Amino acid sequence: MWQEVASLRYNLGMCNAWRLKEEDNIAILEFDYPKRPDINLLTEENMEELKNLLLEIQNNPKHEVLLITSAKNEHFIAGVDIEDLATVSNEDEARQKSEKGKEVFKILESLIIPTVAVINGACVGGGLELSLACKYRVASDSEKVKIGLPEVKLGLLPGWGGSVRLPRLIGLLEALPLILTGQIVPAKKALSSSIIDKIISKDELIEKTIQFIKETKIKKKRKKFALWFLEKTSLGRALLFSTAKKNVLKITGGIYPAPLAIIDFLKGTYGKDLNKSFHKESEVFAELAVTDASKNLINLFLNKKK
Repeated sequence: MWQEVASLRYNLGMCNAWRLKEEDNIAILEFDYPKRPDINLLTEENMEELKNLLLEIQNNPKHEVLLITSAKNEHFIAGVDIEDLATVSNEDEARQKSEKGKEVFKILESLIIPTVAVINGACVGGGLELSLACKYRVASDSEKVKIGLPEVKLGLLPGWGGSVRLPRLIGLLEALPLILTGQIVPAKKALSSSIIDKIISKDELIEKTIQFIKETKIKKKRKKFALWFLEKTSLGRALLFSTAKKNVLKITGGIYPAPLAIIDFLKGTYGKDLNKSFHKESEVFAELAVTDASKNLINLFLNKKK
């Protein structure tokens, strides 16, 4: 039986979206965005809540494993609240939003205990970026599991570390199409691409995840020579980026700045210093967030919801 921690704080309304529970030495952070019964969205407010809880876990020596999941049935995290993005009026504001999100995920990434994103449904945008900051990712076998970074469809690049972490996790060849097109993939595709580490029955998701973490050591796939050449040599990367740029120009005619900015960003940061890459990601995010293309795409998205 999971025991809820600091229940008085939650009852007082000081922490509305996250519940910290524990059993033995395992902590579980359960996300339940109260303003929407159907989906979880990340906001400035609940990201601050998450930050405080992560610091609490960081300072508690009895926690040996952290699981992050959702209280909503077959739904994980659908990213940020797009209405919040629509209010961004200048680059400084956009940069601060990007930096604040990364600050929270850096705390998550720095935890010395195993951290696991337990994905039970849609995991896109900021939801996937949170998951990428965990050491492991598992997903349920539900058809509702969809994984991806669709920010380019809003004229943006992922701004909470996803543009840096995903290529370093699965390689440029796999990551470029996902980031450049905003493609959303099912759990089996995410597993074959090594975005997630295991698929688990949705009926035993938490229990089997705990067993998996206790018993399994992840074996990283050895890349074939062709993939190694494309991603680890300057000549190979030049070929990869050149091909990607040609494909983008063929599809978009160059009228959308985000895909080309993503290619330039990855050319300048892949395999380079991590902190500098994160900082550059914030800069590019800020530049794109105030473009007419991004504003128009965001408004189009919001109008479709009405």
